[in-house]
Amino acid sequence: MGHSWISSINRNAITAEKTTTITSNSSTDISSHVNKLLDNSNISPLQEFLFNGEMMGYICLGTIYILLVELVVFKLYFKDKVNLNLSRLLGNNANNKLEFYLNKIIKLNKQMSVVWIWFGFVTIMFGLSISAYALYSICVNIDSSINVHISFNPNLSHNSVYLPDKSIKDILLNLRIINYISITAMISLMLQVMLKFHFNKNIKNIYIWLALSVLIFALAFSAYTFGHLDTQIDSYVNIYINLRNK
Repeated sequence: MGHSWISSINRNAITAEKTTTITSNSSTDISSHVNKLLDNSNISPLQEFLFNGEMMGYICLGTIYILLVELVVFKLYFKDKVNLNLSRLLGNNANNKLEFYLNKIIKLNKQMSVVWIWFGFVTIMFGLSISAYALYSICVNIDSSINVHISFNPNLSHNSVYLPDKSIKDILLNLRIINYISITAMISLMLQVMLKFHFNKNIKNIYIWLALSVLIFALAFSAYTFGHLDTQIDSYVNIYINLRNK
């Protein structure tokens, strides 16, 4: 997904360069040339960028669920040994067997939880880092991205019915801020886990919950915003063009 996201940025740069070349050397229809160069694709690099951003957000959210199970359930709240005390209901033999297998599962998960926790940390940090680079690139090259999107959609003004109250540039800036907040929460969570479980420091669970909550809300908001932009991209491009031409 990270590679696909970066590819959409590179695709936009290549398309913008080719469009400029066509404009300077020919007076024929730009959109038809662009579509031929890119195998008649109807999806602009900007749309592809927004879709990849939404998917990256959901992938990071899915990884957060692994962290919640492995970190919160097995590391913070599950005891090393569980006593069911169901002898009266199940009988001593069934109760002992059930306790044995349950405690074995808990022990194995506690041993493996370190691997899954750090797998989650690395995956989410990679996703957030790619997001930071991608958002920076699209904000710097927003004009060329808009122009390329227009070349893919010559009937742009007829496709938009939604009237946004913010420009796409403002929303992308908000996404960058949310991304920095997510990275900060992620670093805070990693430091707390290291101090609590590897250096045996007395870190309150409420701080871990706080970092997780901030991370979940930030990722959910980011994924939703990318999806909203992708759905209403033509309207946002029209607004941006009108503001740019004033």
